[in-house]
Amino acid sequence: MVEKKGTDVDVRSSLRGQRSGIGNLLLRVASQLFGGSVVTTKPTTKNEGRASTSVMPAPDHSALEAAENLEQTLEHFESMLEALENQVQESAKTDVTSGANASLEVADLKRTINEMFERLEGTLDRLTTQAERLSDGASDLAEMAGRIEGRMNEITRALREASSAQPAQPAPAAAAPAPATPVEPRFQPGQTPMSVVLAAVPGFQGLMDVQRALSGLPQTEGASVVAYKNGEASLEVVLNAPVAARQIVDGLRDSTGEQLLIEESRPEAGKLRLRFVERDSGATA
Repeated sequence: MVEKKGTDVDVRSSLRGQRSGIGNLLLRVASQLFGGSVVTTKPTTKNEGRASTSVMPAPDHSALEAAENLEQTLEHFESMLEALENQVQESAKTDVTSGANASLEVADLKRTINEMFERLEGTLDRLTTQAERLSDGASDLAEMAGRIEGRMNEITRALREASSAQPAQPAPAAAAPAPATPVEPRFQPGQTPMSVVLAAVPGFQGLMDVQRALSGLPQTEGASVVAYKNGEASLEVVLNAPVAARQIVDGLRDSTGEQLLIEESRPEAGKLRLRFVERDSGATA
């Protein structure tokens, strides 16, 4: 009976050690994968336990799911250990040989659990390494974003300086004034009448028509024939206002319908020579 009691105590101690190892591994998995508040129970007596709380930072959603799967697996093994412990206790009461067989089964289970712990630790190491690489990548991206932002600020500042330093566009040069139309010299009223010579006069009636037209101009007071011979006539015209040779020609055309050419115009001498244009010649004044 002493041997059976010692064996029972060893089995229970071994099982409690495995359960404690499972709890510690679960705490480590939680701290590496999902974080938060994790409540674990540390055995103090045979039937009591004391709860303790650990707070860890929370990672991403995929790591949380992996931790939940691992926790379910470990709970399953813990249930198996408890069932096996109960079986060992029942067997120890009836047969020492059954206790020895249960010890062998517990040893196999311990070996299996240890192998699983090793695989879990390897998985945790890989997850930790991947998290470190992601953290380094995030740091590199943040540094690159800072360099890009600095470069954009430099470009913006350079554009602003170039815009402020751009010289003002010169005002368009004023259009050159159009050349002034030369003013035609005018005959001035004076003490002596203006002398008008008509060449190629179309008959005496044509001469009379021209005399009346000259007398009717706004700038004249009257006109008189001085001489008429061989189709050429001389007239004296008294002016009451300055008048240009072109004005006299236009007035005669409007009054008589005759076209006249200006052959000579000397306002300073008071002399004007005009020539009648034959109607069928096609010439214009």
